[in-house]
Amino acid sequence: MYLKNSKTIVIKIGSSLLINEKKNIRKKWLSKFAKDIKYLLNKKKNVIIIQSGSIALKYKKLNLNKKKLKLDKRQTITSIDTLE
Repeated sequence: MYLKNSKTIVIKIGSSLLINEKKNIRKKWLSKFAKDIKYLLNKKKNVIIIQSGSIALKYKKLNLNKKKLKLDKRQTITSIDTLE
């Protein structure tokens, strides 16, 4: 596998990986992903996560419909910290 010889691993996560077709957060997938990251860190790998899916999670958390918001409101939402 290519990861064995890699020092740094870049992982891009999109909305479709974080949110299912019913707009629910894919908790089982996230749990498995976290275990994979832990494994890589234990192997002394540098892990960089690029997440385009954070916006979808914020809409879900705030119970908002993206289509009903104007651009300036959508941009503002991306800056809100929705983690608990």
